[in-house]
Amino acid sequence: MATGNLTITANVSGGPDGGRTFGPISVTTNAAITEELTVSLVVGTNTITIPTGTTACVLYPPNASIPTPNPAFAGVLTLKGAAGDTGVVISGKWPTVLSWDSPPGSITITSTATGSLVAWMM
Repeated sequence: MATGNLTITANVSGGPDGGRTFGPISVTTNAAITEELTVSLVVGTNTITIPTGTTACVLYPPNASIPTPNPAFAGVLTLKGAAGDTGVVISGKWPTVLSWDSPPGSITITSTATGSLVAWMM
């Protein structure tokens, strides 16, 4: 089995109270999967199947040109957990990280414009 480690660290400098560091925090697994899905977003509902055993998922939205976003996608992305869920708006330019103790079978993202999203699974 493959091992996996997703680490998040953030730094802020020049704020009114100086600087702060967040993390590092890690999502680790001894049973990592390595799957990358490219999703061609349609206007409306887009369902992404989450492979069994997934511990973490990083969603790279249409404008995620790491490290600097490319503002070509003008749509709105909403992450939903279940049918009828109003969801939560996620960034169209910065990655979103999801992690689970037990992954759902799928997630739904609604979009107000077409584009391409990459879902990296660990």
